[in-house]
Parts: sequence; C-alpha cells; structure tokens
Amino acid sequence: MKSMRIAIINQAHTSVEVISQLISKTPGLEIIWITGDSGNALSMCSKDCPDLILLDPMIPRLDGVKLTSSILEKHSCAILVVTSSVKGHSGKVFEILGAGALDAVSTPVKNPDGTIQGSDEFLGKIKRVGSLINPKDQSRVTVSRIMRIIPQNNFQLLAIGSSTGGPPALNDILSSLHPGQGIAVI
Repeated sequence: MKSMRIAIINQAHTSVEVISQLISKTPGLEIIWITGDSGNALSMCSKDCPDLILLDPMIPRLDGVKLTSSILEKHSCAILVVTSSVKGHSGKVFEILGAGALDAVSTPVKNPDGTIQGSDEFLGKIKRVGSLINPKDQSRVTVSRIMRIIPQNNFQLLAIGSSTGGPPALNDILSSLHPGQGIAVI
C-alpha cells in the first residue's frame, strides 16, 4: 500500500518539529513538503499536491479560510486543521471547516520528559481523514469524476450525502445538474 503523502502548512517551528517527529515514526505516512507561507503553499500544491494538508489556521498573508478555499478550488486533497487549541480558535476552525477542511485537531505538544501529549488523538484524526481516501488508488472522489458518471447513466433517482466539508462539493454537483436530465435528487 502506498504511503499517505502529507504537507504541513505551519510557521511555528516547535509545532512543525513535533508533528514531523510523529509522522516520521508512523508507517504509511510521508511528509512531502513543509512551509510557513500561504503563497508558497499554493505554489507547492501546484507542483506536488499531497493527499493530506495539515493546516495551521493562523497562517500569515492569506488566512486559513481563504487558503483552504484557494487550495480546494484547484486541487483534490484533504485538509486537516491543526491548531494550538481547537476550542480557543473555534470560530476560525468552523470557518475553515465550512470552506472545505474535513476535521480539526489540537497540535500535539512535547512534554519536558520527551513524551508527546495529544499524539494519539492527532494520529487518530489523520487515520480517519485517510480513511476517506480510496485505499486502492489513494485518490478522493472528485466532483468532476461524479459529473462524468451522472450523464452516462439513466438514473431516476440520485441520492447524495455529505459530511463536514461537503457543502461546497454538493453546491458544485447540484449547480452542474440541468433541468431535463430527468433526475430526482434527494
């Protein structure tokens, strides 16, 4: 099975160090790039799009909401918000989830004794987000792939479900359907 390719967008060196340490010790996970700059992140996504982006919502220049929207507008990858405190930044976290990020988790912290607090929750979230990626070909179902399937079949009913991060994709799908396609959508 292929490794999950991960990018980190975070300017806090201590956070990046702890996150990198956890990922490097976890089989099946691979860091492909790290940046602390939103403009650089957009460029790097275009050159080498990861399967998963770990995004600090307090990134400078473009905020986390605009950066998430910009990335998901052009690229098919999952985004997990990783912040010092999900509760403390709940307003920003919910905005980013509304822009298409899949979930949020607090940044793991290295204790003085070398243990890492929050590592199980952090790696658990990565695993859950990773389960949304097709394990056979490591690609997510994209709106364009769905839209290619719909016209080729004689559906009488089309049922679509979504979760956090799904409303933008649902909007794209539903706005692409035309009256007269003979499809009832629920």
